[in-house]
Amino acid sequence: MAVTDINSFNDRLSRINSGKQWVPEGVVHQTAHQRQGRNGVFARLFRTISLPMAFGIGVVSVIIARWARFAIYGLQSPGADVAIETMLIDGVLAMALGFVIGQMTALKSASQMLAKGFGVTACVVGMHLLVHRAPDLFTELFSPEWVNQIITSTDRNGILFLSFPDLPF
Repeated sequence: MAVTDINSFNDRLSRINSGKQWVPEGVVHQTAHQRQGRNGVFARLFRTISLPMAFGIGVVSVIIARWARFAIYGLQSPGADVAIETMLIDGVLAMALGFVIGQMTALKSASQMLAKGFGVTACVVGMHLLVHRAPDLFTELFSPEWVNQIITSTDRNGILFLSFPDLPF
């Protein structure tokens, strides 16, 4: 090994230790404070919007799960009451569907998964309230028989198995 090789190696080590690296011409070198990353304006805006979006994905997942169950099995028997098992099946199916949609839309964080779970839970226990308030919309999605069955078998102001006094809306 030549003496010049050792000197150039030592020079290189001293440059590395000093923190000054050689940068080719034309390369833009950004410092940490110039990069916005996760603290940028758009990142904060998306984080704020992503929670209601995740909640909405949970709600839509339940509607899709119930539509799929209706398309496969049809109407429940006329005297059948809403069973906890049916709601659990809808909830599990909706959570799986929400997980898949979340993977496709990059809504994967713990807070977003929690918001999807809240959306699924809210829709599982309260979708019949929406059917009572907007029967025409659900008639287009499901069928008039399905809407009629939901309206006749559920309480207009009840959540799950709880009943509340008549509300003005």
